[in-house]
Amino acid sequence: MSNGDYGYYQQPLPPPLPPELPPRKEDGVGKYVLLIGGGCLLLLLFAGTVGFFVYYIFHATADPLKVVNLQLDALRQNDFEKAYSYCSSGFKQITNYESFQSFVNGNPLLKNSKEFTSLKREIENGTAKLKGNLVGIQGTTQPVEYHLVQEGRVWKVQYIDLSSAGTTQETKKESSEPRRDLMPVPEEPHRDNPSEPSRDQVDTTSLNNLRIQEIQSQQQPDGDLMIVTLSFKVFGFKNDTTGRTPRIHVVQDLKTYDPNGNLIPDLSKDAIKDFEDYGNFEYVSMSNTLKIPSSYARGTYRSEFTVHDQIGNTTTASSTQFVLQ
Repeated sequence: MSNGDYGYYQQPLPPPLPPELPPRKEDGVGKYVLLIGGGCLLLLLFAGTVGFFVYYIFHATADPLKVVNLQLDALRQNDFEKAYSYCSSGFKQITNYESFQSFVNGNPLLKNSKEFTSLKREIENGTAKLKGNLVGIQGTTQPVEYHLVQEGRVWKVQYIDLSSAGTTQETKKESSEPRRDLMPVPEEPHRDNPSEPSRDQVDTTSLNNLRIQEIQSQQQPDGDLMIVTLSFKVFGFKNDTTGRTPRIHVVQDLKTYDPNGNLIPDLSKDAIKDFEDYGNFEYVSMSNTLKIPSSYARGTYRSEFTVHDQIGNTTTASSTQFVLQ
């Protein structure tokens, strides 16, 4: 360098920045994996909850199902007394031993069932409800519904409905008249007009809509006794709808008079039937069994029925006559 001239100096430019890298594929995939994983977890939790609920219901109803099959096993062996022992005390108040026998004999599949299967079970208000099929020894099936209640730690049969829709695919003919009995008493003759009284029925006195209809009487000798079965239906009772499930409660008194018009204490009792249950009932079937010794006078006897609707606070009365043969 000379004469004071300096050479031109230019600071070198910084090197260019590298181009921005595209986002890693792993980041985008990770978001989807997280979403899918969360969804799967929710599905697993839901499935687990449903599975636990199903397991709980089936575990809780395992003992009631076992009791039903124990009763069927006793019926296959023609041991009616043992089979009747599996019935609840409330059931026995409504259906006596003789009526139970008649019901079973009128439904042969009960005595010839290999097992009762049920995939639709629930427990509501302390009642185990099992819907399923009776499976016959020959493979035939019939829809049936059982209700069982606990007495202490033991489950007992409270209700049997052989017209209930079960899991079978067979077509079921609808009945022209709704039925819901704890256990149907021996079948009554069909009437086109259900309000038509029996031939031996005396005029019914009722308050409000509570009424007794379709009184029937049957007689059957048993050694030195004449077994007289009196059955009837009660309509028009009120439902208690304050709870989750409607409730009914009716109580029946019975008085029986000999051919001379004298009250027979041994064949009379207040509150002889006390029926309380939950559900929607069209009517309640009741029956009384009179065991009359051969030493009693022959002739025309009269029985009076008084029914008290404990929910509606109403009372109705009716009577029937039968000739002791």
